[in-house]
Amino acid sequence: MGIVLTFVVNAGLNFALGLLVAMVLGPEAYGRFSVALTIALVINTAGFEWLRLGVTRFYSARSRAEDPSLRATLNLGYAAVSLSLAALTIAALALGVDVGLPAALLAGAALTGFANGLFEYQAALARARFLDAVYARLVAVKNGLAVCAMVGGAWLTRDPVWVIAGAALSAAAAVVPVWRALRDPDARLALADPARLRVLAAYGAPVVAANVAFQMALLATRGASASAHGFAEAGRLALATDIGLRLVATLGAALDVWLFQLAVRADERDGRAAAERQIMRNAVLVFTALCPLAAGYLALMPAFEALLVGDGFRGAYGSYSWILMPGLLAYGLVQFALNPVFQITRRTGAALTTALVALVVTGALLLGLPARLDPWVLAAAHAAGLVAAFLVGLWLAARLTSARPAWRDLAAVVGASGLMTAAVWPLRGIGPAPVSLALGTGVGAAIYAVLILACDVGGLRGLLLSRVRARPA
Repeated sequence: MGIVLTFVVNAGLNFALGLLVAMVLGPEAYGRFSVALTIALVINTAGFEWLRLGVTRFYSARSRAEDPSLRATLNLGYAAVSLSLAALTIAALALGVDVGLPAALLAGAALTGFANGLFEYQAALARARFLDAVYARLVAVKNGLAVCAMVGGAWLTRDPVWVIAGAALSAAAAVVPVWRALRDPDARLALADPARLRVLAAYGAPVVAANVAFQMALLATRGASASAHGFAEAGRLALATDIGLRLVATLGAALDVWLFQLAVRADERDGRAAAERQIMRNAVLVFTALCPLAAGYLALMPAFEALLVGDGFRGAYGSYSWILMPGLLAYGLVQFALNPVFQITRRTGAALTTALVALVVTGALLLGLPARLDPWVLAAAHAAGLVAAFLVGLWLAARLTSARPAWRDLAAVVGASGLMTAAVWPLRGIGPAPVSLALGTGVGAAIYAVLILACDVGGLRGLLLSRVRARPA
């Protein structure tokens, strides 16, 4: 539970950090920073995500003691990818490869991709061994340094190069205090097995490729916005996308950490059919959480924007968010409701198919729509790609399992979200923004909770009553 709590706190701090950096940099500099950061994300995912997946699936305290070759092989993989990345970056800079960014910002993006890969690798090692205190220290140091280096760099220089450098510094430096605790003395590099490395890479390939495809759709949208309307408009689009994604991903990932383990346990104890039924119950719970989040976020947008969004982004932020949110909700459902179906049925290639749909549809719309006439069409193209991916993923999931969600529950969630939105809508302009946001959030959450429990969506009412009865008097 400590690791889950730290994960949620880390996501919340990253959410606040993004708003602070945008507020200090302003739209144009933030636009350049966001494109560089997306490149760093693609580098991190394509180069290092398979190592994190390998750690999550195969590494543990037991394997650390009994199979030092595994950690040695993982270390070899990290070293090989890092050297390859360094060589490619140097070659790109030497050849003057033009990606629309200054050479210093491109180099910073590559360095940040490497540093984040190192951080995520070490974080996965800590989680795999259930080292709550080590994981918490790793996250705390990174976030503390990020606030100082990124926000401080933005404040002092207004230059995205220094901000991206701060991101790299905070991720890499956070590893230093926990390096000894996460070191495996017996995992000598001589024990590394290249054949095993290929197995690890093949295991993670479909998921990695899917994530890269989603990120390339994101990068294409930002690049098109910068090319057609300038980096200031790209920055406004990027902030709305980033914050919406973080809201959806934070809540979805926090649920997924717990819910997917229930499906794995059902698979081990009662077989595949029981696991598939559990996955469908999980999907209903994910929808139960994400649907009101999206609805409430949009309903209270004026208060949210006035309180938390910088002056240079206001107005455009809300407009972009309304266009993007259907797609961002669809993305969250793909990641946390549909992908678990593909995982439990061992058809992870379906996850790649859905991501490629998002990339192809987004790319086709970006090329075909008159982007220079209206910047909002770029956001619409990205949202349409994500919705298309969800629809294809839904069709694939239905073919892979005979289990089905409870349609009554899904209808109850939609109805409760609608009633909640109707109740909080008049509160969006009451008093100062902090009062409006707090009041709307509290009233909306209370109304939604009552309606969901009254309808017993996902058996939540029975679960809650059983927990209450089980508590000692």
